[in-house]
Amino acid sequence: LRANPDLMLSATGQNGAALEFAAEELRCDTDFVIKVVEQNAAAMEHSREWRDDTDFVLNAFGLNPDVLQYAPKLRADSSFVLEAVAQNGVALKHAALELRQNRTFVLEAVQKNGAALEHADEFRADLNVVLAAVRQNGNALEHASGDLRADRVVVLAALEQTGSALQYASLLLRMKSDVVCAAVGQDGMALQHAPKLCADPIVVLTAVKQNGKALEHASPLLRDDSDVVLAAVRQTGYALEFAGDERLKDFDVIGTAIDWANAHGKVGEAA
Repeated sequence: LRANPDLMLSATGQNGAALEFAAEELRCDTDFVIKVVEQNAAAMEHSREWRDDTDFVLNAFGLNPDVLQYAPKLRADSSFVLEAVAQNGVALKHAALELRQNRTFVLEAVQKNGAALEHADEFRADLNVVLAAVRQNGNALEHASGDLRADRVVVLAALEQTGSALQYASLLLRMKSDVVCAAVGQDGMALQHAPKLCADPIVVLTAVKQNGKALEHASPLLRDDSDVVLAAVRQTGYALEFAGDERLKDFDVIGTAIDWANAHGKVGEAA
């Protein structure tokens, strides 16, 4: 029974400690143990043959990130944890306490993967750590402290990397036209996160020029504005779906949408 892979896989799924009672040939079988820890990360703690093996643990981490917390030697190895962080920011969560409290290490971690900021509890209010995180992954702004989500420099750095990070900026900054223009210039659909400026012609034009479908989030007045709608359908004929009633009667708008469809092999779709 101890050598039966199906039986032992079922047993370890219920209790990771069961791996200790598996036959030696199963405990030494890479493919078998990978399956075990993929379904139950706690089994890693009972895998003496593999829990200190860097290649094995990194491979297993890719399948089930929780395995790292059960590899005591490697979770305290800064080089290994950084390699794991580059793969998935949650590795910082499972790193040894001394690493998570080490500012230099955390700074290096978020430079490799900004998403790791979520697990950098002691440094979410640290300007340099947060800047490094959002420059690598703009959406890491979500995990910055409230004060830094209201910091113009931090927010603009995040928006330069990804416009969608606007949703995590403070309400006040989401009402600033220059900040919102920076966001929608990078990702037009970020307009949906700035409802206070959906009637601002400059902001909306910037958005639809980047992504015509951002017209959906413009004010009703601007969805009937010829300049705005023309800019949107020039970017994508699909924006016609969001045009106001008057623009649907506008030959210039319809013609531009048809031209886009012809140029993109979408004849009949845009109109």
